[in-house]
Amino acid sequence: MVAYLEYDLFGLASHQSVARSINHNIAIGGEIIVPNSQWTHQKEQISNLLYGKTNTILFTSPGEGIKYKVKNLKIVFEKEKIRLYQLARYYPEINCISKEVILIH
Repeated sequence: MVAYLEYDLFGLASHQSVARSINHNIAIGGEIIVPNSQWTHQKEQISNLLYGKTNTILFTSPGEGIKYKVKNLKIVFEKEKIRLYQLARYYPEINCISKEVILIH
């Protein structure tokens, strides 16, 4: 499964402008600040940062005077999709007619 952090963001252009820490890891984002005055939907993969059932997400200000709002925060799990041409590197017997394969874990 692949996990995504999804939320609506106001005040900054994308999740790359938002400083955030997941499960007390070093904060990511916030290096390049791009203001925005509209709500935009954000989706970022966080599979490798999650622990079991309880996870902590901390949003912080990337700099003094930088303000933004977050709403509709959720973690979404999706089945992992791998394109056939990626699998063909490891499994040459795969016929690349279809566009993608869903791996069942």
